[in-house]
Amino acid sequence: MSLGFEGLEFLPRLSAALSFSLSAFRTPLLPRDYDGLHLLLPLSLSLLNSYHRRSAAASRCPALQPTCSSNLISANGKFELGFFSPGDASNAYIGIWYHNITDKTALWVLNNVAPVTISPGYLHLTGDGNLELCNAADLVIWFTGTPSGNNTIVRLADSGNLFLEDLDENTRELQSFDYLTDMLIPGMKLGLDKVTNHATKLISWLNATDPYPGAYSCTMETEGTLPEIFITKGRSLRIFRSGPWNGHVFSGIPAMGNISQLKFAFLSNEQEVYFSFDTINNSGLFRAVMDFRGVFQLLEWSATSSGWTSLWAVPQAQCDIYALCGANAVCTETSSVLCQCLQGFVPKSPANWYQNHFSDGCVRQEALSCLSDGFSVKLPDTVNATTDSNMTLNECSDWCLKNCSCVAYAVTAWSGCLTWPGDLMDLRKFNQGGDQLYIRLLASNLGKHSFPSGEPLNVKVFSVLLSFL
Repeated sequence: MSLGFEGLEFLPRLSAALSFSLSAFRTPLLPRDYDGLHLLLPLSLSLLNSYHRRSAAASRCPALQPTCSSNLISANGKFELGFFSPGDASNAYIGIWYHNITDKTALWVLNNVAPVTISPGYLHLTGDGNLELCNAADLVIWFTGTPSGNNTIVRLADSGNLFLEDLDENTRELQSFDYLTDMLIPGMKLGLDKVTNHATKLISWLNATDPYPGAYSCTMETEGTLPEIFITKGRSLRIFRSGPWNGHVFSGIPAMGNISQLKFAFLSNEQEVYFSFDTINNSGLFRAVMDFRGVFQLLEWSATSSGWTSLWAVPQAQCDIYALCGANAVCTETSSVLCQCLQGFVPKSPANWYQNHFSDGCVRQEALSCLSDGFSVKLPDTVNATTDSNMTLNECSDWCLKNCSCVAYAVTAWSGCLTWPGDLMDLRKFNQGGDQLYIRLLASNLGKHSFPSGEPLNVKVFSVLLSFL
């Protein structure tokens, strides 16, 4: 039986003690201090704290090595798997990048927490179908730990997906698309498998030259009624919220609507929820990266300039920052005053507010009576709301008015009737796009507004972005 990369033959090697394994869910022992952010181990979930030297009887095989030209290239010539050392780093990593361009930015990294420090290293398959990464001293520093059979190959698909393929069983194991690093490319999914509870997320590099997991993560959050993409620093500091999907784009990233070269997709059902994108007519090279500065951006390769062009990036504007204006206030980038309380609300801490410290937000000027209240067209956003896809605008309004706990509602083509029971967080006004948000007011406040512009505040439910912390 032969083992190896598709098109390259390798001899079997023995197993080792230092391993990453999908079968064990243990707290990893990491090679350096870690800040507690979600641990990202591609093709791995555990690390045994010992090195194991290879048996001297096992002969060195012509496996993938940084000193050889035997990199693995997809059949369509689009992707390449090989060793790389970012910047001037002496550490070596296994990565995947676009093959036929001058830039070799890694789109995915196999061993981002376990670099090869004794060069040259080599990657090969064992007799039981495990994939192993060893250094020059024959120390195993990474391996899959999930036997796949003795007729297994490693395949780099035309999509850029790397996986172990058991030719006898015709099955795939340990797909790189299931274990993302900092990059999303066409065909990858950012989201959650609700059946297995496995999440695919992006985690930034530590810095520009170190792929070790950094401070920022980009995840699909599903705790609220409507799934949304969040950028988070550390364990819990929310930096940006995408807003829910409006049928075409995430409403908090309206620039997505300007991208004609890509097809964006969002799916949410009982089995899974995810966001992905693909090219139209398989043209162009794209990547979306969660970078080490905390910016999530989509880039396109320009053959003219031989470089990457940013198509959109978030957060970028001040109002992109999550809950910048606090509760019950709207952020307007084009206004002379960045944050303004909603109609019927006043600053919770006036002294802080008028010194441009807005995080305390706003509170109601008068309590609702729940008898003669009404609604006035206002702003954007939501998250922890309830939904009913079958209600019309009038039905949604009537339901909210009859329920004293309902403080706001909106009706969108994608989600139907949305209602909120508490403080409205992370609101932003856009010049274009979105839906209207209706906010419950005392009858005495109807027809008034606290904004100085003189025009009715026809705020777009920029995202139906409301979160409750």
